[in-house]
Amino acid sequence: AEAEAGLRCARWVARAVRLHEYSQADMLNLFPALLEAWGNLPRGRTDIPGARGDRSLAWGFHTEAILLWYRDAWFAAVDEPITITPDPRPGFGRGGRAKSESAYVWVLEEDAGATGSLPALLDEYRHDDSDLIASEIKKIEPWWYFRAVASKSFLDVASGVRLNAREHIQRFSMRLIRAMRDWSYSKGAVSWSEETAPTICRNEGLKCSELRAEHIGDTFSWDGVINARDFNTRQKLDCEDAAVENCELDVDECDNPQQHNLGNDNLRSVHACIGKFYHALRF
Repeated sequence: AEAEAGLRCARWVARAVRLHEYSQADMLNLFPALLEAWGNLPRGRTDIPGARGDRSLAWGFHTEAILLWYRDAWFAAVDEPITITPDPRPGFGRGGRAKSESAYVWVLEEDAGATGSLPALLDEYRHDDSDLIASEIKKIEPWWYFRAVASKSFLDVASGVRLNAREHIQRFSMRLIRAMRDWSYSKGAVSWSEETAPTICRNEGLKCSELRAEHIGDTFSWDGVINARDFNTRQKLDCEDAAVENCELDVDECDNPQQHNLGNDNLRSVHACIGKFYHALRF
């Protein structure tokens, strides 16, 4: 019965989750300025793909990957063909299904995670109207490894106001995403993505805020390592004050997700506590 429940839940997830596919060639085609920034890596273009050959431009240029999603998916409803009217600048469009300027998008790296309920943790920011929420937004240091990884246009537009931030978990407003589109696509102003969003946010006069300190775990850095055992220990510690026990999804709930409000704003969590963000999970 347990195996059957797991299989049915997996099938429901496959129906509910939409995957956006793109390639490095797609990024270069729409954002040719990436070639210039790529060449400015400390080891030139050998830094990507790297010694093991397992890196693509998306490894260090998250912004343009996000913008490809924005172009391809934002104006289309679930399971409907993408139909957009032409924009004066080829590559992007405007359509009737554009969402409100007040909409926000959370972006999590694939090796970031959270103890407790991720939906509940993200919901802690529902009243925050910041255009960017990230961790450790600050002026870039002279010794930063990726300081030179930017196009000339980016340096010109930034006019010396350059910031970076941890990008393991970030929230963007649609207003910021549109500003990122204008910089990267219209102006050819691209940079290492740890710098891109906070620098554009500040230069465009938008609101930039920090993830709250109580939501950041003790391991949250580019070189952090958390194995399954460590994560389970943190989960117990972070949730030890929770007043309710964890719950499990029943087979019936996976068979009838709409009836049980699964897949919408009332998504039922498998954990009841608000935990903390961690990076990087290695399991």
